[in-house]
Amino acid sequence: MHCQRGQNILLVGQNTFESNNSDKNDSMASQKMRVLAKLLQKSRKLDKNIRTSFDLLRPLNFDIVVEATRRVTDYDESSQKFMWSHSTVLNLGFVIRNRAMAVRGIYLKNKEPQTDKAAEIDAFLKVHENEWHIRVSSAAHRQRQANIWKKTNILPLTQEQDVVDFNDFREGEDKERG
Repeated sequence: MHCQRGQNILLVGQNTFESNNSDKNDSMASQKMRVLAKLLQKSRKLDKNIRTSFDLLRPLNFDIVVEATRRVTDYDESSQKFMWSHSTVLNLGFVIRNRAMAVRGIYLKNKEPQTDKAAEIDAFLKVHENEWHIRVSSAAHRQRQANIWKKTNILPLTQEQDVVDFNDFREGEDKERG
């Protein structure tokens, strides 16, 4: 329902579908469209003045976009972790930026009085570039790095007894650390 009225969301789906030459085009495009529609829904709950997906591209609504992103991805403020996959959170930042760039391109091509909207999107992109990493991506990167560090590395087993003993020792150390 949100995608039918959100032309910007449809544009993201179309651009994703056209830019990828894999068999996963439709699922990738629909996944991006779904997450943008969820973002629009959450944003509308946070601010009743947001009516269209273009309203999300206004610099004054950037804080709402950040908060809506955190709610869509179930960000836990106390643990500073996302309940969704960190890759989904990181991808959402790219999707928002790509959507803004695509809409800006349309406004610039039309060369109508819409150039004010193109300038507004430019301002949004600058805010996104300066603040997205600090306010959203850094937590996802920390979570990703923590997952990498927690992953147990197991040495390949050989017939040599010293390697088997060392693997047993490492597994015991990992269990003690919990």
